Amino acid sequence: MIIVALSLGGCASKSSEISAAYVSPIPYQSYTLGCLLGSQLGIHLRRVGSGTRYTFTNPGEQLLDKWMAQHAFVGWVETENPWHVEAEILSSAVTLPLNLAGKAKPETTLWLKAARAAARQQADQLEVIANNGGPRRSHIVRSAI
Repeated sequence: MIIVALSLGGCASKSSEISAAYVSPIPYQSYTLGCLLGSQLGIHLRRVGSGTRYTFTNPGEQLLDKWMAQHAFVGWVETENPWHVEAEILSSAVTLPLNLAGKAKPETTLWLKAARAAARQQADQLEVIANNGGPRRSHIVRSAI
């Protein structure tokens, strides 16, 4: 079982009400979950656009979104300084098996890095996709808890 912890924040509806906010770079640096679930979901990492960006294409990302909607536990806390909360979590005793930065454990990161490298190597052998598959927005209906 793969446990994914996501930190979400809300935003105002008017652009004039949106202030600068810290966004952790960790989720955007990693495509670990897609690499681990690729075979199960039938998705493959691909190079898109100019060939320097890697993605599972929008249809693949939608499948990951659906998987996370069914299997991931999501929680959030509104805070003025989310980087403090992130640092506190990373320095705690909580084990984050998909985390390759911060408090990464070698026994976990070795096989995760190998899975990512294999997916990237496979993507490098495939043709670059000019169009990444259309809009990512899926039509998942979530019920309130």
